[in-house]
Amino acid sequence: MFSMNKKGQSPSELAWSTVYTFAIIILILALFGSLYAMMHTFKTIRYSASEELMNEVISQRFTSSPHCFTKFDPETGRYYPGVINLNKFNSDQLKECFFTEGTTTPVRLTLLDKKNNTVDQIFNSDFEKSTGKSGKETTIEKLVLMDYQNKLEPARLQIEVKT
Repeated sequence: MFSMNKKGQSPSELAWSTVYTFAIIILILALFGSLYAMMHTFKTIRYSASEELMNEVISQRFTSSPHCFTKFDPETGRYYPGVINLNKFNSDQLKECFFTEGTTTPVRLTLLDKKNNTVDQIFNSDFEKSTGKSGKETTIEKLVLMDYQNKLEPARLQIEVKT
């Protein structure tokens, strides 16, 4: 039989308490490791979702914002989201409506009619000479109506953004 130490513990009890302590330390480290892995996965998912969201925000700015190309009816004072006014579809209006925190994001807009012919194309000065921050180019397409001689015709707006 084992003899007891001064605290009344046998050597086997002392060994088991060391094993338990070591097991608890391992479990705590595994818990923190899995927590780190979950946070890293969440961060990756969040960034990929934010890129899709940013593309949608950019497209909505061009098709729905009163400051961009949206048709305005002076009689009713109403803007028509999704209806592009061809008189406003120019580079000056693009500069006025699309700016981002002191820097310019390279963007090119192409308006195509229902037969896929190019009606008009505009881009900011940074589009041709820039590759963007990450070198990635994204194309967004939106179905819109274009106000052509006070008649609404179906069209497609292609938005190319270099990020």
